[in-house]
Amino acid sequence: MKTMRTTNSHATLLVATVLLLSLAVPGCGNGATAAASNEGASGAAKLDQPKARGSYAIGVNIGRSLKHDSIEIDIDALVAGLRDASETETTQLTDAEMAEAMSTIQSQAAEIKRGKMSVASTQNREEGQKYLAANAAKEGVVTTTSGLQYRVVRQGDGAKPTATSQVKVHYRGTTIGGATFDASYDRGEPVVFPVNQVIAGWTEALQLMTVGSEWQLVIPANLAYGLQPPPGAKFGPDSVLLFDVELLEIVK
Repeated sequence: MKTMRTTNSHATLLVATVLLLSLAVPGCGNGATAAASNEGASGAAKLDQPKARGSYAIGVNIGRSLKHDSIEIDIDALVAGLRDASETETTQLTDAEMAEAMSTIQSQAAEIKRGKMSVASTQNREEGQKYLAANAAKEGVVTTTSGLQYRVVRQGDGAKPTATSQVKVHYRGTTIGGATFDASYDRGEPVVFPVNQVIAGWTEALQLMTVGSEWQLVIPANLAYGLQPPPGAKFGPDSVLLFDVELLEIVK
């Protein structure tokens, strides 16, 4: 379960990471050269040797990172940089020119990402507001002053946790579209965590629940992850999130 808010620093560190990867793996440049010279009729590299396979894997990881961070690159220039760094002692740009180029490409990537985030945020916010309004009208749904919505599936007769309690729960998290993004049920074991170290919607709901209860939660974006979903999250910014939660035990 993603319990802590985190920020994505990939855009800031990515170019440095690419350079470190290219320099840290012996023969990376040679591998790229070998792959280029051993292409089959289809244009695909021959990956029958460990060095070629490792080089290809590095390339895939770099490519995925670049794509994830919306960094648009010139593949030929990237390969030339790898070759120059690993096979020669000279580069075609000075350190100052490379620093300026990296700053520019990072700024461009950040602008592209902001645009995508803005579009996704607007769409998710509109869909979320409609969902919250419709859900609030359903029988048995309670809306708190913060905007948290819950429905009691089963009422337990145990104690209520406090903000400083540690609790054991089973849960399933889904988007309003029905896609599961995280679930202790799927892992086959409940989780234990402090009540005050999860998203705000969970912190509030858990202190209202009694041990043995099962609730369905609908958590507005501002009580979930807002504009900053965790890295790798299967939902976008400003997403309303749904959780089925069983409060099994107050650990301490």
